[in-house]
Amino acid sequence: MTEATPARARPQLVRARPPSTATIPFLLNGLQVHARKGDTVLTALLTQAGHLRTSEFLATPRAGFCLMGACQDCWVSCSDGRRVRSCTTLIEPGMSLCLPPAAFSCPAKGGTPVPGMEETGGCTPPHPLGDKPCFPQQDAAQSPVKRTMNPRIIVIGGGPAGIRACEILVSHGLQPTLIDESPRPGGQIYRQPPQGRERPARALYGFEAGKARRLHETAQTLLPHIDYHPETLVWNAAPGMLDLHGPQGMARQAYTHLILATGATDRILPFEGWTIPGVYSLGGAQVSLKHQDCLVGNRVAFVGTGPLLYLVAYQYARQGAHVAGVFDSAPFSAQLRALPGMCRKPAVLAKGLYYLAWLRARGIPIHTSCTPVRVEGSEHVQGLRVRQGSREWTVACDAVATGYGLRSETQLPDLLECEFDYSPLHRAWLPRLDPAGRSSVAGIYLAGDGAGIGGADMAEIAGARAALALLADIGRLVPLRQARSLERRINRWRAFRHALERAFPFPDWQAWPRPGHTLLCRCEEVTCAQAVAALQMDGQPELNRIKALCRVGMGRCQGRMCSSAAAELLAAQGDIDTSSVGRLRSQAPVKPIPLTALGADPSA
Repeated sequence: MTEATPARARPQLVRARPPSTATIPFLLNGLQVHARKGDTVLTALLTQAGHLRTSEFLATPRAGFCLMGACQDCWVSCSDGRRVRSCTTLIEPGMSLCLPPAAFSCPAKGGTPVPGMEETGGCTPPHPLGDKPCFPQQDAAQSPVKRTMNPRIIVIGGGPAGIRACEILVSHGLQPTLIDESPRPGGQIYRQPPQGRERPARALYGFEAGKARRLHETAQTLLPHIDYHPETLVWNAAPGMLDLHGPQGMARQAYTHLILATGATDRILPFEGWTIPGVYSLGGAQVSLKHQDCLVGNRVAFVGTGPLLYLVAYQYARQGAHVAGVFDSAPFSAQLRALPGMCRKPAVLAKGLYYLAWLRARGIPIHTSCTPVRVEGSEHVQGLRVRQGSREWTVACDAVATGYGLRSETQLPDLLECEFDYSPLHRAWLPRLDPAGRSSVAGIYLAGDGAGIGGADMAEIAGARAALALLADIGRLVPLRQARSLERRINRWRAFRHALERAFPFPDWQAWPRPGHTLLCRCEEVTCAQAVAALQMDGQPELNRIKALCRVGMGRCQGRMCSSAAAELLAAQGDIDTSSVGRLRSQAPVKPIPLTALGADPSA
């Protein structure tokens, strides 16, 4: 049998090293090709193809963006009619996938269909929905949770905050339920590779290898003592009840107390060409490297601001990628002014300075006070046009990674009607919390970056503090000294966070003009000009009003990729503070789920 080979050899992703795992055959446009065990569908496709799909409105090519299930830009079709989110779905033997002809164009005689797979399309049958819910519903007499603990506590998120919260709860004799979208604990920061693709912790996490290893070991120790449900999405939340979608379909789960440790995603500011295949978020570029051992390109330009900008550039350069340059929107003078504050955490500051010095020592260009003008190319990245003051130039590259800090995932506390306040530090609306992590709704606690960006170290501390608050609220004895110590540590990290925000300030929207045809909302393909026109027609610089008029934030990602930029645009146009434009209201499902799943009876 001959196998399919692409007519044009321009894969979007590049393996950082020759893979050592077994190959998996699957069908791509009817012809047999191979992936590697542990590949996501996105990796399996983009190591052989130029893009994943075309957009719904402009028919332009797309190749994903965030690679962590937030942007929803990587859904692809199976030949049996199913659609899968390719960045979070592992490739399976015999899977049959369909790409646009321009993405993967095989010669007429370059391959042959696999015998016997024509009728099924080569896809694994979909999971039955409703008959085997991932959280089977039981009455009180039968429920093991009711027998072993009271109240019923659920922790959402398996990152540093969620794991440490579970650790505290288990140490006090409770058996919490841990629900996590990822297949393995660790969160995004300490994300583990797929089973069978393990690599040394030092290679994956660098200076943070010890912390990652300890967190993973803690999670492994906790598994016999918690009710753990990986690969499970909480797509709706209401008082006392969660709606879930997991490997076995739909389910509902009752709770009395929730700890929300939902983490964060990249905060994105659009520029011309940011939807072209080869442009990824900084977090997406890091996930591709850590989780899939793939580079997003051979020659990568890094643009944005914040510590993650330098960290990911360093990680790519260490793995052999040619870093075309680091283009930071923050002025160097801001970083100098913030230096005394960052000295509060000298070890963290030392690591940042090391990354910077390492990049400079290898001749990698680093520019401050830079903004991206546009990505050159249409089908794939051919360069990046940047501006520094009155100077403009084009950087040769085949991929771009961009991000302007992080934004908290707050959809679930919004659905649960928690009260929000505007945080000038984070330039975002965040749930109102007391020092221990209690929200305005009794029984709902928040910890980690989902409650305000603080980093992995602060998330671990906040997760432990929220768990202690919960224990106190249900009448358990809590060491007061421990609680106060945790709060002091949280406050020190917050002070350091203030210094980081001063060092890497959010760019001034008005000082960064964009052409009207620049896409503001990548899901609905709404341009900046269309949003401004809607504002001028209505006259009300309010985010939900503009959403209703021009569909900004109404797409699959529910504003995760565009809400920050849309708020800045409305504030600039109305000459008002960003806090005055409001925030997008969250709606269920908080992330897309199969329509067939919605038709199933969750309590069956």
